[in-house]
Amino acid sequence: MSKLPGLRVALLLFALSYHEKLPTAKSEDSQKEHTASKETLRLVQIIIRHGARAPIGRFPNDPYKNQTLYWPEGWSELTQVGFHQHLELGKYLRKRYDGFLPQKYSKFDFQCDSTDVDRAIQSAEANVAALYKFPPIVTELGFLEPIWQFVPIHTIPFSSDTLFNNKGNCPRYLTLFRDVYSLTVQQYSMQNAEFLHFVSKNGGFDNKEDFGNSMKVQDSLLTEVKKYLQLVSSITSVCREKNCFSENYGEVDYRTEY
Repeated sequence: MSKLPGLRVALLLFALSYHEKLPTAKSEDSQKEHTASKETLRLVQIIIRHGARAPIGRFPNDPYKNQTLYWPEGWSELTQVGFHQHLELGKYLRKRYDGFLPQKYSKFDFQCDSTDVDRAIQSAEANVAALYKFPPIVTELGFLEPIWQFVPIHTIPFSSDTLFNNKGNCPRYLTLFRDVYSLTVQQYSMQNAEFLHFVSKNGGFDNKEDFGNSMKVQDSLLTEVKKYLQLVSSITSVCREKNCFSENYGEVDYRTEY
């Protein structure tokens, strides 16, 4: 990210996982705590994940595997829930930094960078739309400005991204990641063999890749929870016991692409 003279807020969005639960200011005192001081701040850098997305794929026995009916956005794309998450987050950021961040957009005050992935870019668009959404005003030339301001979202090709996509640009990192990944998967699979086999079998898989299958099931169930779908799968109760709906469940990313 280039350093711009006088830059006050830098918003960075990346496409690795879900957007975390939004903070809220419910009381007058808590709202004061969430209001940034214009006198003490110099530069703010905010790193945010994208909003809730559709599953990366589906598992055979998933009752919500019909993409046309349940995931019209497409696999792994931002859902309406994710869109509204970032609208709310943009409103929260405006409350927090209003007075420090001017209400009218300027490239000398604010810059938004995103990974070159649709769900991250869409999240950024929703976020800044809420961050800079104010009543229409009449400009010096007499034009009526829209209710939101047009804020550029900066991206670079994912293959040459050195800010977010370390995997694609560091051979040494890839080597170390594969070594650690293999060891972690082996240890986790040995410790949870019965559970992983149960999930794989009841998920409808006919191969023996129990760990990878269970991660695909977990990804689908987690995205369905985010979309407030009722989980009716026979796997659900067991997965709840294992805390599979936690963002950090497994602590291993089985996917090779985002």
